[in-house]
This record gives sequence, C-alpha cells and structure tokens, in this order.
Amino acid sequence: MEDNINEHPSCFDIAILDGFFILHQMKEIPQTFNGLSKKVLSMITQFKASRVDIIFDQYFTPSIKDCERTRRDESASPVSIGPNQIRPHNFTAQLKNIQFKEALVKFFINHWSTDDMAPLIGNKTIYLSLNEYYCYWVEDNKVIMTKDDLLSCKEHEEADSRIIYHICQISFEADVVIRCSDSDILVILLGNMDHLSASLKLWINMGVGNHQRYVNINDMYNILGSTISKALPGFHTMTGYDYTPAVFRKSKLKPFKLLKESVDYQ
Repeated sequence: MEDNINEHPSCFDIAILDGFFILHQMKEIPQTFNGLSKKVLSMITQFKASRVDIIFDQYFTPSIKDCERTRRDESASPVSIGPNQIRPHNFTAQLKNIQFKEALVKFFINHWSTDDMAPLIGNKTIYLSLNEYYCYWVEDNKVIMTKDDLLSCKEHEEADSRIIYHICQISFEADVVIRCSDSDILVILLGNMDHLSASLKLWINMGVGNHQRYVNINDMYNILGSTISKALPGFHTMTGYDYTPAVFRKSKLKPFKLLKESVDYQ
C-alpha cells in the first residue's frame, strides 16, 4: 500500500476540510477581516472538487473540555467582528480563544452570503458547518445561502467526529477527500466504515509541504479488516491518551501486535 499511497483521482466529487486546520495553514494573512474571509474562501475553492465542505468545531457547556479551557484562562467576553475591522496582530494566538473563533466563523457565515463572494464561489457548492450547516452556491451572479439541518450534527463538538458523521450521510457514490492534520479523523473513520450510506472512495490528505500525503482509506480498511478497524478507536484512545502517565509516550507497536493476534482484544 505504501507504493500507492499518493495515487488518487485528479479531481474529487467532494472535499471535506477541517476548518481551523485550514486557518492555521494560512500565510500572508490579510489585515482586515474582509480580506481574511475572501482569502479563506479562495483557499478552499482551490480544491479540485465540485463541492467543498468546511467543518469547524462548535462549543457548548458543560463539556469534557471545560477543564482545558479553564486552564488556558480563555476570555469569556463576547467578540465582535466587522468586514473593515483590522484583525488582531497575533492572529494565530487568537485562534486558541473560543470566543474569537466562534465570532470569526459566524462572520464567515454572513460574509460568504454576500454577492461580492460570487466570483470566488464560481460553479462550486460550498458547505460550512458550525452549530448549523450552511450551503452556498451562485445563480445569475448572486450568492444563494440555505441551511441543511440533516448535516448539523449538533451533539458533537469536535470537527473530528463531525466530519465522520457528515461522510456517513452522503447518499450517493462519490470520490471524497478529507484534508486535515489529525490522525484521530483517520482512526474514527476506519472504525465507522460500515456505517457509510453509499459506495464511497475515500482518501485522507494529511501533512504539509513535502510531508503531505494522500492515503487511500478503502485500501487501508481492506488490509486491516472489519474487526480490527472497528477496534481502532478504542485502541487509539488508550495508547494515545496523554493525560495518564502510565501510557504517555509508550510505543503503540507492541500493543497493536497484541491486538492483531487476539480476537478477544479486538
């Protein structure tokens, strides 16, 4: 499989993007939020897919992440963002603040619905997910925005699991690529391959620069088999859990070998 790791279609039907990962990849950040919004939309429409879905984390409380947010001492003050407003100088640092992130995505939601964005959207269909799912397309040089409650996935905070939920709702045969940096998404997807609603050919595009790779998820699933794939989320939770000293920074190879050899563990 290693020899074929970068084999993929020249054009996909659907590209699904981890929203905050895309924001962290941005270079030469525009000074105003108007320019920032246009640059993000320009970045995601460069994907060779007729439909592009960008999925963001959502935030609510109580949450399993409340302790982490308290530790970060994140500001609870609401944030207001306008198109001509100058972005914070420390933009990347601000992306750690929940209030700022939520205000930024809500600004995108409204800004992308304006007709000025029609040339950037072009002939693509754009979906944006926060607490609801918003769909954008162009008709007669005007941007049309609608909401899709089916894809909202309001019970999940993390983009990781929201992406998988969304893939499981695709009801037609398609070539799908997921752009992200987190191996959690790969593991969760392998564990849920039997929940797909249609025959999908899936790739995950991970890494940056010379380390960027396409991984054929269908091939990986076929090699691992259904039973091991379903066991991977639990295995990954235990071996990747970085808050318990007993397993922190321990090798995954020996535990994985034991998992493969034991049907009971699987």
